[in-house]
Amino acid sequence: MSDGNVTIEVCCFNLESALIAAAAGAHRIELCHERHLDGHTPHRDATMRVIAAYDEKLSSKELPAVPLIHVMVRPRPSMAMEQGGAAVFVLTDEEKAQCYADIAWLGALRCNGRHAVHGVVIGALRYLSHDENQLEIDWDFVTKAVGAARSAGIEDVTFHRCFDFVGDWNAPKTIAESLDALSSVGISRVLTSGTVEAAPLQKRMDRLITSARMSVAASSSNLCIMPAGGINRTAVLAFLEAQKGGQRLITEFHGSFLSSMHHDVPDVGAIVEAISL
Repeated sequence: MSDGNVTIEVCCFNLESALIAAAAGAHRIELCHERHLDGHTPHRDATMRVIAAYDEKLSSKELPAVPLIHVMVRPRPSMAMEQGGAAVFVLTDEEKAQCYADIAWLGALRCNGRHAVHGVVIGALRYLSHDENQLEIDWDFVTKAVGAARSAGIEDVTFHRCFDFVGDWNAPKTIAESLDALSSVGISRVLTSGTVEAAPLQKRMDRLITSARMSVAASSSNLCIMPAGGINRTAVLAFLEAQKGGQRLITEFHGSFLSSMHHDVPDVGAIVEAISL
């Protein structure tokens, strides 16, 4: 649930993009690796470089604040979604163990005595026992990943866009039930585009707002729904306008805000425009 203030999270794939996001005033970054492979766990030295750079910006007072750092923990890239579909989110036992180890390592990072990483981004699916053509959230993995984060001192855990493949997006009640279940095991927010298939912004927006309202009505969940996929100033404004006159349940937004000139780094102006809303 939101307090009504807009939060902009920028997806960053390298140090340059993390510094641009900080200079533009982004509230949070999601640090991951290889945009063309849909993002996976960044190399440890890359994570440490971003932390060191942010600390330097604060120490030198070059910036009054820097974004919170959330790190993607996903051991395997997608390669190409069309080749594997949702199956790319089914993890082996070895991959799950790697995730738990990565979370522990991230939690151990400190900067000036404080946690350097504020959150992790996780997610996995599993085949239904009675139907290997159907997938659901891998609850055992999610519960253990949240537990690993808590043990490491990390309280903020986001469930990533494999949520797009869960439930029936034409039946908001099933989506709301999945949201409530994720909240009950300790997930802080869900990153989702609101669709599996290609769909216009208006349709995706209606789905997410309806699901958020149903989730809040059915429980006392504080889980945040964070839209992703083509998010820019126009999309943020559309979400806010659609919630005008009522409680703002969706106010966190995730995007790459990529520059048209440099396809792996964000555009400062695009981030600033979104934050200004």
